[in-house]
Amino acid sequence: MQKPWRDETFTLKQFPRCAAYLDGMGCRLEQFPVSDYYAAVILADAFGDADFESANVDYSNTPGSRLLIAIERMFYSRKVSRLQKPAQELSESMNAQLMAFLGSRGVKTSMLANDDEIWKAAMILWPTLRREEKLEGLVWQIRSFSKAKRKIANANVKNLPDKWKAC
Repeated sequence: MQKPWRDETFTLKQFPRCAAYLDGMGCRLEQFPVSDYYAAVILADAFGDADFESANVDYSNTPGSRLLIAIERMFYSRKVSRLQKPAQELSESMNAQLMAFLGSRGVKTSMLANDDEIWKAAMILWPTLRREEKLEGLVWQIRSFSKAKRKIANANVKNLPDKWKAC
């Protein structure tokens, strides 16, 4: 018996970006198949309302296959726009995490005026850091440190300039 909600002509292979995103989310569509509309509903989580408005997508009266076409285009345009945009500033959450890493090791983060000073303070605390262009690279390097390697900073705090020391 054919299920009324299942469109038998639908195949997610027609939409490689959508399929990759669903796969990354851990959806096992080969084991638990879903309708094209339901797949589009799952994928909608990747975008905000403004994205759908700018693409003229309305879930209330658009069939699932058309929604997937629109979402596939939105994934593509997101990728293209990321490649074309200049480097963005550090996200708010990553900035907060970086300041927490430094502050918990004895750095008065309010005294760090720019990215260069942040790098200098971090490189004093952890001399093995590799300087990169973006602060995002610094966050990723510190995140990858073991607890023992992070503790190295406790011994190097004394090497910071006095104005950067928290105590």
